[in-house]
Amino acid sequence: MEIYHPHKLPRDSKIKGLIFEFLMMFLAITGGFFMENLREHYIERHKEKEYIESMVNDVRQDTTSLQSIIATCERQIKGVDSLKAVLDIPVAKIDYRRMYHLTMDYINTLAFFSPEQITIIQLKNSGGLRLISNKLVSDSIVNYYSTYDSHVEQQKYTMSFLQETLRLEIAAMDFSTLTGANPKFSFDQSRFKEFYNRTLFFQSLLKNEVLWMKKYQGQSSSLLKHLQKEYKLEK
Repeated sequence: MEIYHPHKLPRDSKIKGLIFEFLMMFLAITGGFFMENLREHYIERHKEKEYIESMVNDVRQDTTSLQSIIATCERQIKGVDSLKAVLDIPVAKIDYRRMYHLTMDYINTLAFFSPEQITIIQLKNSGGLRLISNKLVSDSIVNYYSTYDSHVEQQKYTMSFLQETLRLEIAAMDFSTLTGANPKFSFDQSRFKEFYNRTLFFQSLLKNEVLWMKKYQGQSSSLLKHLQKEYKLEK
């Protein structure tokens, strides 16, 4: 005679139980996966905002530096005008002492702009650019620094030109005449024309540099406003 055990579930109940367990396990795994993705998304958005805030500080420093360097270069351009006025006098009547001081003050110095790159270097080295979810922002940042990178060769040329001018000065000037009770200044007149031409060309390079910086200053201000607007940052 067959004996029925009450604790033994029918086959259909076993299948339903297994399905229920599977569903619960599936929901738990899916929920965990969803929560992990949500957590990673939150962390990435937090890091993104930190990078943008740091980038804003960098660009804000750039706008300040540009303003200062532009002012310096414009004063230098005016100083070169004063030197040109001295050089335009017949060689025999040139005030060489004034020529010397104007040369030292306005020809032998050069201020270059270089953007603050702490944040962009971090972004590139860590692959953080992928964290910038707004493509327009990402493109604006990349374009901002690539604009400067494309100008570096021109800066190198200007610096090289200045170094050659300094070599000319060292060869043409007699610094020994500046010592003693009555210091004077002597310049090799056979090199005078070359120095004059270099003075004119150097001023032209300075003017071009100022034009570029003013344009880059506009790009800097535009990027700053764009970042502040997109990420609702204080101005």
